[in-house]
Amino acid sequence: MMPVLKTLIHNSDEEVVSDACWALFYISDVSSDTTKTIVEAEFCVKLVDLLTYVISLHLFDASSTFCVFHNSYHG
Repeated sequence: MMPVLKTLIHNSDEEVVSDACWALFYISDVSSDTTKTIVEAEFCVKLVDLLTYVISLHLFDASSTFCVFHNSYHG
């Protein structure tokens, strides 16, 4: 199962990646052994990359929104 999830987590379709992340979440919730397997399968680097991407994406959205509000308020 881990090789399939590893392929899915690198997919270009964001929904596929999201589903793979949820699958990893549910698998990791079973026991500490499955969590260890996920860590050993080197998913952590990709998960951190995904978190960084999502955070930076939303920071850009938030800063763009702030600029629009600021410009409309200060004319």
